[in-house]
Amino acid sequence: MYGATPVPFTGTGAVGPQNANGYVWIHGITAAETGGASSVTIVLHDSGASSGNVVGAFALPAGTGLSPGALPKIKVKTGAYATVTGSGTLSAVLYVS
Repeated sequence: MYGATPVPFTGTGAVGPQNANGYVWIHGITAAETGGASSVTIVLHDSGASSGNVVGAFALPAGTGLSPGALPKIKVKTGAYATVTGSGTLSAVLYVS
């Protein structure tokens, strides 16, 4: 993901840079449920808030993960926001610019 900055996240909240008057590019995501006992779900929103449009959603069963680049390069208004649910342990990186 050339030119992208890796931004680690493990829970719900804004991910990466927020540009109040513009856009942020999402280049890809890598994520894994590392606890091995429970699932976790990630929903990515634009507008830097949980009320933004959904731009990606991933369900990770216990002990599984996503390969790098699971998303195409997408342009999101303001910035990315992740809503993470489930009792699993998430280790994730969003690649942004």
